[in-house]
Parts: sequence; structure tokens; C-alpha cells
Amino acid sequence: MNKGLSGTLRLLAMLAVLVLAALAGLLIFDVIPREQLADTASKVFSLLGIAAVAAVALGALFKSQD
Repeated sequence: MNKGLSGTLRLLAMLAVLVLAALAGLLIFDVIPREQLADTASKVFSLLGIAAVAAVALGALFKSQD
């Protein structure tokens, strides 16, 4: 795994942790009802998963051009 791809995946992991913390904060302050949290969290993690797969694909494409 090249260094740029590793950094991108690390950035996406940090973003996932921050988003999870923000969702927990919104849940604690009752901004998001508990019923809606599961739907929102699954959409957010799906989006982050898609971004991670895209980062790996782009890393593979750029590595093959070198």
C-alpha cells in the first residue's frame, strides 16, 4: 500500500470517528431521536465506506501509472 493511500485511509478513519462523536453528541442532547439515529448512522457509515473504496481504487489506478 503506497504512502498516499495509507494517509487517505487514515484520514477517512479519523473522519468516521469524528462523525460518530458528533452523532453521539446529537443523541445526548436529543437533537436526533433514538429511532432516527440507526438510519442516519447507517447512511453515514455507508458513505464513508464508499469513500474508502474509492480511495483504494484511485490509489490502485495511480500506482499502475507509475
